[in-house]
Amino acid sequence: MDKKNKLSILIVSDTHEEIDNLNKLLEECEKNSYKPDYIFLLGDIVTIPQGEQDNENKYENYYKIINQTLQILEKISPNVIYIPGNHDPKTLFDNDNKIKFGNSSINLHKKKYELNNNLLLIGIGGSITNLISNEKEYYKYEYNINNVEWRGYPYIDNNENPNFEKCEELFKKDLDIIFNYIKDNNKQIILISHNGPFNSSTSNCFEKGKCFYAGSLILDKFVCESKNRILTVLHGHTHTGTGVSTLYNINIFNPGPMKNGHYGKIDLVLKDDKWGLKNITKLRF
Repeated sequence: MDKKNKLSILIVSDTHEEIDNLNKLLEECEKNSYKPDYIFLLGDIVTIPQGEQDNENKYENYYKIINQTLQILEKISPNVIYIPGNHDPKTLFDNDNKIKFGNSSINLHKKKYELNNNLLLIGIGGSITNLISNEKEYYKYEYNINNVEWRGYPYIDNNENPNFEKCEELFKKDLDIIFNYIKDNNKQIILISHNGPFNSSTSNCFEKGKCFYAGSLILDKFVCESKNRILTVLHGHTHTGTGVSTLYNINIFNPGPMKNGHYGKIDLVLKDDKWGLKNITKLRF
């Protein structure tokens, strides 16, 4: 646990095996003498096709890329904290940590980490199945819970014909574990997740004339119920939903995919025993 009164955190997501861009990020940080206190990696380190995440026969090459990714980030800061995304192998969702990735990196899926005095980091990876609408503008739609696309992982009840509500129920079971970490204390919270809250514009994107709602309603409810304690929510998953959105007076930040050169950073300041979000910076090379 760090005891500084200031923290700078580099935010990276959706690397999708783009090692060249990670090396560019390393060069950029070295050029600017930027040494963050932490790096948060928000999932989709690799790009396993949907339906193959459980296929252990194909893991060897993906494991090499995951290790390579984390080791590059550890050159920027040894304090790398990551969660898996829906395109990552099943083993990254196993909390027994039988397989260690990177040198000093921490997998925070369904776990907590004390960043500093009164500041708790909680993490949940993966995604649920997403909804689509033919409407062209955000929030002007009547979504149908049976109108699904983008199969999630590992929160999916049926790969062939997923049910949105059942996927949410699976997600809620793991989110309840996270809730138990915070219910008996008054610490401030940073939440890192792969998919974001449903009603945040950072969870939505347009493709092929359709609007994809890639967030979770259950996560949205969790954020609402914990809004007095959550400092910020950081997520990835939605490649074109980059930037900052405000939900329940909380800043939701999606840095965008490192695959395309997107990343970000946040700066925190401790004043009068209370953490504040000084800056959110979206970056791209």
